[in-house]
Amino acid sequence: MSIYQSCLRSGTIYFALTIIGCSILLYIVPRNTLSRSRLRNNLTSSFDTLSSILIGIHDTDGAFLRGSNSKIKRIAILRPLHIQDSINDIFFSWKKFPPCELTKENKPKVDIFLSVTQSFDTDPELRRSSESLLAVFKASEGNSCEINGGDHCWMQCIDNIYLIEANIPPTEDVYEKNEATKNIMWVNGPNRHFSTSMDTIRSGNYGDYDAVFVMEADTVPVKEQWLDKLVDEAEQEDFAILGSKFKGDVWDSFWSSLPLSLQHHINGNALYNLKHPLTHLLLSQLKEEADTPFNAVSYDYRISQILVEGMLGIEAELPPGITKEWQKERGLEIPSYKKRFRNWERQLGEDYFDAIRQSQVIANYAMSNILTSHLENETYSIIHGAHIFKPWDRTKYDITVVVSVLDGKLPLHLLSTIRETLQPSEIIVMYPQKMFSDDFEMNKILSTLNQDSKLKIKFQKRTSNVSDICSASVQTRWFIIVDANSMVAEKADLFFTNDKNLKPVIPFLKSDGEDCLKHKECLIFLKSLNNINLNSTMFVQDSDMLFNSQARNNFCAVTQGKEKEPLPPTTASSYVSYLNSCNQQAKLYEFSDEPRFNSRSIFVKSSYQHTSMAKNNKKRGLLSVQQIRQGFSPSAAPPPCVDDSEGKIFRRNGKRRKHRRESCAHLSNYLSNLPYTDYPAKKKSECSRPWARRKCSKTCDYCVGNSA
Repeated sequence: MSIYQSCLRSGTIYFALTIIGCSILLYIVPRNTLSRSRLRNNLTSSFDTLSSILIGIHDTDGAFLRGSNSKIKRIAILRPLHIQDSINDIFFSWKKFPPCELTKENKPKVDIFLSVTQSFDTDPELRRSSESLLAVFKASEGNSCEINGGDHCWMQCIDNIYLIEANIPPTEDVYEKNEATKNIMWVNGPNRHFSTSMDTIRSGNYGDYDAVFVMEADTVPVKEQWLDKLVDEAEQEDFAILGSKFKGDVWDSFWSSLPLSLQHHINGNALYNLKHPLTHLLLSQLKEEADTPFNAVSYDYRISQILVEGMLGIEAELPPGITKEWQKERGLEIPSYKKRFRNWERQLGEDYFDAIRQSQVIANYAMSNILTSHLENETYSIIHGAHIFKPWDRTKYDITVVVSVLDGKLPLHLLSTIRETLQPSEIIVMYPQKMFSDDFEMNKILSTLNQDSKLKIKFQKRTSNVSDICSASVQTRWFIIVDANSMVAEKADLFFTNDKNLKPVIPFLKSDGEDCLKHKECLIFLKSLNNINLNSTMFVQDSDMLFNSQARNNFCAVTQGKEKEPLPPTTASSYVSYLNSCNQQAKLYEFSDEPRFNSRSIFVKSSYQHTSMAKNNKKRGLLSVQQIRQGFSPSAAPPPCVDDSEGKIFRRNGKRRKHRRESCAHLSNYLSNLPYTDYPAKKKSECSRPWARRKCSKTCDYCVGNSA
């Protein structure tokens, strides 16, 4: 007998003695008392735990599906279904990316479980489509590649398809994210659906399974033979749960403030090893907690909390409002399971610490917008939760960028970056009335800007009392407008729907939501709505909108043509509201909730604020007409290299006055005053100095990576 098994068997003695002791005390303690209720719960928990350990020990040859010596002989794919789900949509991507290599030998048996939260009777259409899929599967008899032109070829990888029901009462089948801090039942539906479905698969009524792959509707394959790859990965090392942490960047700005268990939690769309004792312990624990405040935590996050508490003793964070209400209603304290989880860690030893593995096949991009071009370089075969869009195809979309200059300063670096990175069809600079003394001067400066460049910049004088959105003389079908005090975002790209329509995807804020209160422009827009008869639920920043030229013309004809009525603000938000009133919004665009999906803006506001306007303009690469007249080369204007926070940190320390030259601010000043011929070489050498790399990482990374 191995040391591992010996530890497990010694653990069974502890739980067996607990069961015996609790059973005796149940006969002694009076009925209908709190102590008796706790004893009964403890007895049930110990019995479940003992059963879980015995299940693990009783496995064939005493192995827990560990290492390369173990093989997955039978696997279940659990596909949770909800009311109004479409079976065709769920399996649509399987047509292009089949799960297995059809000619592969010694493949594991694969069964699919279509599990509905309540009953198929509650959704006749879901029942009809599920039974239709089942009929096609049974009729194929191994020749599914010959049906519907090969659309069901993936069925040759599957041995059985079963329809199962969780039978959750409608009042308990709840999933309300907006009530996560106040309703103990907010995630009860998914939690009970997971537990009930796993119990059904583990019951033995359908066979003995080595593992279960939970694959929700938004978990899709992006490469062929994805199931083969997942099984091969699972057989390399021992595990209880094989899945993915969060791969998106929505949390980047506040990652360090998240609880440790949330930072490292594995998403529920994962492979669960039914031959590992910890899997059964976790499933039993989730069932026991169904009537406690721990049920107000999604099951996958709760599993992470349990493991962190077992390893480090860090107790789980629960919504305080929910816990107080539960304690007041029940007259009980929140159950503490720390000792139990610590016992698991001691009993399972290495198998506890190595139980959770990160997959190289599954990637969790929940609530993230990603591009198809990103998937081309992706090593993962299964993606969860991502909204997949196409990038800007410049052969199909001719787009003009309109740059609004308000203060007479030309944004030379912005124009240069737009040329190099965005490469639009045309750039139009809208300038104020008195920016140039005459047309000769304007043409001379324009000639300087356009020298040695295929993409020409055009100047257009701003019309009085007419917004640039309406007055820009755009010749292309689409255009973007941005003000001169902006920068091209680090990850700048336009998103288009991944279908034949190729509609632009526009990020927005809910104008009646909390996030709107954090944006000054959104508050101004809301205030303007009070003065006009205009209903809007979306706020869109002007630089995030891809305007359709024809729709813009119609919009401006309406808004600019009113004389007696209050005018709506000529912004992207009012443009969207106008399209909505004309039933054109959905035909032209798809909108993406910015806070939820971290939709990326093409342009960002410059954050480099200085006391001197001239200094500010110089840092951001803004040159006055007078400077250009004096022969200051536009390409010599440095990029926005100053990071104010870095400059302040090193200027604030009086002890470092003798090293005042070793600061990001001084470095930027030095580079800004260099002649054009010396600028590239000096920039590279100065930013390569150890102190510059150490202190001015943001400054020098940007300067070196983006300057000419």
